[in-house]
Amino acid sequence: TIMFELEDKDYYFLLDSSKSPTSIYCFTSLESLSEFNSNKCELKNDKSTAIPLFQCQIYSDINILLNTNKNYLILNKYLLNDDLCFDKKIEYCKIKNKRPLKTGFKINRVYDIDFLTNNNIKKIGMKYFRFHDYVEINCLDVPDFDNAKWVYKNNTENVITNGFTTNDQYTLVSNGHIIAEYKDLKDSESIGNLVVQNSNKGLDEQIVAMTFVLLTHQRYRDQSVSLNNGLLI
Repeated sequence: TIMFELEDKDYYFLLDSSKSPTSIYCFTSLESLSEFNSNKCELKNDKSTAIPLFQCQIYSDINILLNTNKNYLILNKYLLNDDLCFDKKIEYCKIKNKRPLKTGFKINRVYDIDFLTNNNIKKIGMKYFRFHDYVEINCLDVPDFDNAKWVYKNNTENVITNGFTTNDQYTLVSNGHIIAEYKDLKDSESIGNLVVQNSNKGLDEQIVAMTFVLLTHQRYRDQSVSLNNGLLI
């Protein structure tokens, strides 16, 4: 069994809402993404390059809209066999979504990323604050991630496509240094592009996992606003 080596700096994301649960896939090239999309987001049993790195399955949309604490994302990792064909998927991490009850009006939502197959990194926390343009990162296992921030840039003329806001940007900053940048893509099969500025520390997979949180949180936020007459929940 072979695991993908995340060595490239560019990652592309594909939304598939045609099946339940909704999934977002991650690829290292637009060519692989396009081929997988043309195959109706199904794997072929040949040496096709159209194999995702990850699949993020989004569960319990209605629970999130009703503001319960039973919401989660499942992140699956794709493995190859010795012939470089698809072998199997493994559950890489589970992402839980909750709202703290004892923080008053300060914290809007918290995501806990629990890694199931990585012995060095057990958990990453992401805190969304009300009326702040950043997401705070907590990770005791990786000093570069602890107290890092995803800084959010809400561009003008946003457009909602398939329940997702387009034209958004996030920058992952730690100790004054940019680690990664994510931006939505327009007029593309891919809904967004992640660029990792410094990938030689082997943290790409964790950055990809956090990017799935950024994508799904914005989707839930936009749905919540529409269901509550413009009020954030």
